[in-house]
Amino acid sequence: MGMGVYDATSGCGALTFVDDSDPNTLFLSGLTIGNTYLVRVYNWSSTIFYNTFDICVGTPPSAPENDDCSGAVSLTVNEDLNCTEVTNGTIASATNSGVDTCGGTEDDDVWYSFVATSETHTVSLLNITGGTTDLYHAVYDADPGCGALGTALTCSDPNNSTTSGLTVGNTYFVQVYSWTSTAGQTSVFDICIGTPPPPPANDNCATAEALTVNTDGTCTITTSGTLESSTESSINPSCDSGTEWDVWYSFVAPSSGNVDFTVTLGTGNPLEYAVFDDCAGTTQLYCSCLLYTSPSPRDA
Repeated sequence: MGMGVYDATSGCGALTFVDDSDPNTLFLSGLTIGNTYLVRVYNWSSTIFYNTFDICVGTPPSAPENDDCSGAVSLTVNEDLNCTEVTNGTIASATNSGVDTCGGTEDDDVWYSFVATSETHTVSLLNITGGTTDLYHAVYDADPGCGALGTALTCSDPNNSTTSGLTVGNTYFVQVYSWTSTAGQTSVFDICIGTPPPPPANDNCATAEALTVNTDGTCTITTSGTLESSTESSINPSCDSGTEWDVWYSFVAPSSGNVDFTVTLGTGNPLEYAVFDDCAGTTQLYCSCLLYTSPSPRDA
């Protein structure tokens, strides 16, 4: 079936086209309250079919209170990444706020704000139902004000993102909308602001964690580590394949022989490691390739 909607103010002889639709649901906006509109229903096929159907004219809910940046809903910042505190939201009946710096189609965006308690926070869109699940979100510095937000700090099609370099105590905006340009999306969701843990104690070379050198030829004594919340180092190993979100360790070399290094990947992305003789990275003694699994020991 197809349908077309016309403004009938001037009568049937001078109809003004408003919109049409091949899908069986059509969302109309910009109508004039009190005016009469005509709906034409027809068969899309050139073959004669005698369809029967029901037709309904519905009224969407009012736009959400946070339809514009100026009405941004304040979010509670979680102390960790567990998202114990979430805020319910919807893009149903949301309109275009005119802020368009990221991907997707911001024709149904809604707005939130939070006060940073850390230099890094995460945004998570959870429990998305009631329409498209392909939502998009962006993070902006709220300091310039809603009228001059500038470029987004983060643009994210995935429903989870991390924004770093925030100023503790400053306010930031989060813009949420559907990726699709199809009007009338009614998705509901929960939004959460999370706080990653602080960087590891050995985040910098100057605070490298001391390792025990095994003397029996086996790795009986091992040290656990994590890259979670680590920051970028200024030292670039020769086997660098990306940004060095790194942690540091130290050891005292034995009087003779080689030292074998074994790094076993637990969870997360592939790892690399490099060995230097000082924190300035003056002399690189060894640099590994990407470690997807537990490798053979490396000699240096």
